[in-house]
Amino acid sequence: LALGAAFADEIPSLKAFRGAPLHKGQWRMEVLESTMKGGQMPGSMSICLDSLAQTARGPSRPRGEQLQVPRDCKFRVIEDTPSHAVMESVCPDGVMHTRITRESEKAYLVAVDRQRGSEPFTMKVRYHYEGACRAGAGPVTLDPSSPQCQRMKAQIASMNPETMCANAGAQRQMCEEQLQRSLA
Repeated sequence: LALGAAFADEIPSLKAFRGAPLHKGQWRMEVLESTMKGGQMPGSMSICLDSLAQTARGPSRPRGEQLQVPRDCKFRVIEDTPSHAVMESVCPDGVMHTRITRESEKAYLVAVDRQRGSEPFTMKVRYHYEGACRAGAGPVTLDPSSPQCQRMKAQIASMNPETMCANAGAQRQMCEEQLQRSLA
């Protein structure tokens, strides 16, 4: 789903997503299982796909630089029904299988298995559509009670907004306001 917003033209349209606001709005992402090494995935977060797509393709990226799916990857739909889809991505650095199950009109279970060299990775995530993005929402909002969010708030609280935003120029006030909002 998150990739879908940024790469809507790259990934095939699946029957399981028909009628869903796939490339827009606020989605709750709940990580159910993950074998991620080097850090723990947040248990729950919200993703604003409108903001994510804008970030991936928008003017905030350096000129000429856009976030892109590697062109040397091959996508293949293995199964495509209104309730279930299976996709395979084959890239030079590994193979990824994605299984998508439509649980309801606005909820999906996504299971990913990736083999990259000798490093296997699996993750199971539930996505639930929450509606339009909240005003001013960035691409990702962590659950306020998550350990990751608490650590980030502690780090931000120790920062001096004047020092952190000193080089923001005309955007200084906005920078300081964003730091203050992130503590809320």
